[in-house]
Amino acid sequence: VDGFSMGGGGAMTLAMKRPDLFSSVVTYGGSFLKLPPDMMAKVQDPRRREMMTQFAHWEYVPREAAAVRQAGLRVRIICGDKDPAYQVNVAFKELLESLKIPVSWVTVEGLAHETTGLYNHAGVESFRFMQEGFKLP
Repeated sequence: VDGFSMGGGGAMTLAMKRPDLFSSVVTYGGSFLKLPPDMMAKVQDPRRREMMTQFAHWEYVPREAAAVRQAGLRVRIICGDKDPAYQVNVAFKELLESLKIPVSWVTVEGLAHETTGLYNHAGVESFRFMQEGFKLP
């Protein structure tokens, strides 16, 4: 599964929550949700709190890390270094690495939040990355 921007964040959500269904995930300029601790402290409604933690990447990925590692989910993150989401992508990569989830990381120099440039730079390699995932047991 792969996606760009919010679709990249969604692709990551699907793959991380169901690593038994996906062999790999590729995000291009992904939007990864990180909830500030002070924001969570203000949420009183338990249903709303659960919904927020269910879909905020920094909240649920640590809970899913063991299943992701066991399934051998392949993760690739591609982002332009001029993308407003670049630092969030770097931080998310570091979160995954801290959880011992290997990440294939690609920085596209001089590129902002733009699909065509990301796909032109790394699309073919990403298809190969996903194809390799199909060969795994």
